[in-house]
Amino acid sequence: LWYTAATGGTGVSSFIPPTTSVGTTTYYVSQTLLGCESPRATLDVTIVSLPPAPVGSGPFTYCQGTTATQLTATGTSLLWYTTATGGTGINTAPIPSTATAGTFTYYVTQSMPCGESPRTAITVTVNPTPAAPVVTTPVDYCQGTATSAVTATGTNLLWYSAATGGIGSSTAPTPSSASVSTNTYYVSSTLGVCEGPRAAITVNINITPGAPVVGGPLSYCQDVIVPPLSATGTNLLWYTTASGGIGDPAAPAHYTETVGSTTYYVSQTTGVCEGPRASITVTINPYPDFGPDLRDTVCAGDSVDLAIKFNTAGYTYSWTLDGQPVTNPASVHVSGVYQLEAINSVGCSDTVLVYVTIQPPVPAFAGNDTIAVKGIPHQLNASGGVAYTWAPAYPLNLS
Repeated sequence: LWYTAATGGTGVSSFIPPTTSVGTTTYYVSQTLLGCESPRATLDVTIVSLPPAPVGSGPFTYCQGTTATQLTATGTSLLWYTTATGGTGINTAPIPSTATAGTFTYYVTQSMPCGESPRTAITVTVNPTPAAPVVTTPVDYCQGTATSAVTATGTNLLWYSAATGGIGSSTAPTPSSASVSTNTYYVSSTLGVCEGPRAAITVNINITPGAPVVGGPLSYCQDVIVPPLSATGTNLLWYTTASGGIGDPAAPAHYTETVGSTTYYVSQTTGVCEGPRASITVTINPYPDFGPDLRDTVCAGDSVDLAIKFNTAGYTYSWTLDGQPVTNPASVHVSGVYQLEAINSVGCSDTVLVYVTIQPPVPAFAGNDTIAVKGIPHQLNASGGVAYTWAPAYPLNLS
């Protein structure tokens, strides 16, 4: 029979000493034989305190996808758990997974001869790592043109000149277009303390071609058929202004309609780069303008002065009749179509016609000689013409 006192009390057949308090407690036990109980023997039970919970390290903070280190704690015979209670401890400290963002708790105890300590919680925080920024690549510029800072879509961007390492800058770089080159810039996003992978942006500085080689200036007569303008270069574009506008790959072809000087411009393109524009000045000259063709009719024995009919000053000119030169255009006596061809100082020529008619001689006939009777009117008759004039007026009455 078990007792908690040396005397008195009521004994129990079995007893489990409590371990809630640290210290030594004396228990008593007797035995009974044939109804007779023996003296009580003593039994000292000493309750020793459990070891304290180990000292955990941390808290630990990682970025998602990075490599974590093995957890640590200070204690003896450590056992590691993933729950606050239950489970079976392992003596190898875990390496936290960073595959998923979130907060995770690990637990650790230490063991001594008297038992296993309470569990110490170690918190591991896995912060989300942002994805690489969204970029547009490649970016093309032409040599010598204005450039702008490279751009990306992301949070708290950091810019680098290398794929790894280095110190990021929050200021986006502006590429130089001074020389032909290809450069790669790198940019990352940062969320909290976690910097994501770097995206690459390739910037190409392309060669800018020179102006095409052109001839000229050109001079043509109005309305002549001429070939399209031409230049020596690659992927030509034609303009009507020195700057701006939309280039046309087709060279101007109908440009002699209007008198005057017009300047056309042409550039060449290599890859994505259009070079400066070369200029071609085209002068369209007028033809000599003598107006419409003329007609002139004179009587036989008279002449026509062709020289006074048109102002030919400043022109090189010639008169022809049936393709033959007219030696004296100031006095022509032959019917026909006379052609004047005149050429101005820039080589533009025109022709004009004069239709000359020389009337044949009129055979005037007053009639045969006749004898009139005094006092009796006598009719005279003429032929050979369409109108007649008689002289002297007296004594004729012209009736």
